[in-house]
Amino acid sequence: MKPFFTFLSAILSLAVCAGVLSGCSMSPRYGIEGNTFYNVAVPRVQIHVDPTLKLVGTGGLWADFPSREMQSPMGRFVWSAFADDGQGPVTRAAHTIVANLPDAAWEFEKETWPEAWDLSLEHDTSGGKASYFWTEHIVIVDAEADWFSAMLRANGRKTPRYWLGKRWSTTVNDSNRIVAEYREPAAPCIVEALADELGASNEMILLKCRTELNQFIKNSNDVFVLEGKLGEDPQFDPAPQITMPDFMPGIKKLVGVAQYSLRGEGTYDIDD
Repeated sequence: MKPFFTFLSAILSLAVCAGVLSGCSMSPRYGIEGNTFYNVAVPRVQIHVDPTLKLVGTGGLWADFPSREMQSPMGRFVWSAFADDGQGPVTRAAHTIVANLPDAAWEFEKETWPEAWDLSLEHDTSGGKASYFWTEHIVIVDAEADWFSAMLRANGRKTPRYWLGKRWSTTVNDSNRIVAEYREPAAPCIVEALADELGASNEMILLKCRTELNQFIKNSNDVFVLEGKLGEDPQFDPAPQITMPDFMPGIKKLVGVAQYSLRGEGTYDIDD
């Protein structure tokens, strides 16, 4: 029964996608005001970004979301990107993502980030940030194949070989995921450990680079203010014109993996 339903739900998802996309120009559902990213559709969220980081770009697209099943769902990927101001190599960067799976047959797997280098220094589900429960991970990102890094390079900036990132994420109603990630170039001791197959384990990096990791965590603590509730609808600023990467985002590494939902089958509208 699953394959037939998946085929039918895929058609219904495309209809939802077409309806939402056709209405975007009439009523924007996401955007930037000042240095704050807003998503006013479900899930509603506002993410204030450190004003010393400047907006690179913001946008939205539809993409196939990876899964471990024979089929994969289509989802919405809304993003914003920020970086330090200047023309030289990027020393600080950040991005936000809101991902939706509009077909109720699908939901997100747990936020384990199997394809990212996960040092798991922090894992906070206390609900201390606004109305959502956020998990926190420290990740090492290979900038060569990373979509946000390619965006920076396409617009004249130089990126490091590896990023050290702190990733906040929350999953709302199983089918909506919000991600906020701050990055700095990985410290030399981390790059050296990655070049040494014997020294690239989590334990060895923690042992060799504890001082650098602690400093990075300190730097990251005040980059974002994550809020689940919105006040008045924002007045979005015009999105800057930028050159986009010539490949699609790596959804698996940036957002995670989809799986069949245990909640039932059908579709629902991703807007309010």
